[in-house]
Amino acid sequence: MNRTEAKDQATQGKETPDAPGSAPAARRRRSVAKAHLYTIPPRVPLLLTVPEAAETLRTTPEGLRARLRRAQRLGSDGNITAPLGPGIVGIKVGANTWRVRFDAT
Repeated sequence: MNRTEAKDQATQGKETPDAPGSAPAARRRRSVAKAHLYTIPPRVPLLLTVPEAAETLRTTPEGLRARLRRAQRLGSDGNITAPLGPGIVGIKVGANTWRVRFDAT
């Protein structure tokens, strides 16, 4: 005799109204999915490299680097950024390395 058969025989004559599974379906508490915990991941990565961003913007990497170089500004916090248009910002992360961020608009 295995465990489940022994358990079934032991509980055949007993009724347990206090057991959580024995409550009527109307009185059982239903779990509600929390929509704010399941957000949709962004379609593009947070920061793109220059070749990836150039492909997204349908331009060449050399042309995008030139635009970043011409538009660069020194921020009050010491970071160099290059606003390229509504929702598109270039961020300088190294001496000659740029990343491009596409903000959700």
